Amino acid sequence: MNWYALHVRSQCERKVRDALDRQRIEQYLPLYTERTRLCDRNKTAERVLFPGYVFGRFEPETRRQVLDVPGLVSILGVGNRPEPLPEAEIEMVRRIVDSGAAVTPVPYLAAGQVVRIDRGALQGVEGVVVRMKNELRVVVSVNLLRRSVAAELDTDAVIPVQPLRKAA
Repeated sequence: MNWYALHVRSQCERKVRDALDRQRIEQYLPLYTERTRLCDRNKTAERVLFPGYVFGRFEPETRRQVLDVPGLVSILGVGNRPEPLPEAEIEMVRRIVDSGAAVTPVPYLAAGQVVRIDRGALQGVEGVVVRMKNELRVVVSVNLLRRSVAAELDTDAVIPVQPLRKAA
């Protein structure tokens, strides 16, 4: 059996997880705890790590049964063929979530991607992502001078400006 990413309707992750569980289909919905500060108190809430997605483990032949689950939109794949996820990726996510470490979602960024800084002193600056020894650096270039400057930033301080292009 393989793991598949199941795209679900907005705010239906738990509903789909429970429906899969009732049908005895192995599922995984990674959650994390978010702490927010209100004016008079702290609040914690359990949030979905990958909003809009639940992971399911099943045989491709049972795909129709999975697609009939209320709230499920589709099984991610190529065309009409579901694309299995590597078992190692699900296991890594599970280990991180179960480790007890502080877990938060961050945008998927790749080297060469154009991003805009959305907070802090550099808010509004656009640049290109460069990764150097597990650090995120954003490079801003002055084309006329043919010079660049790099700034080290947290991944949650930037937002993608252009979608990541797949290599041809």
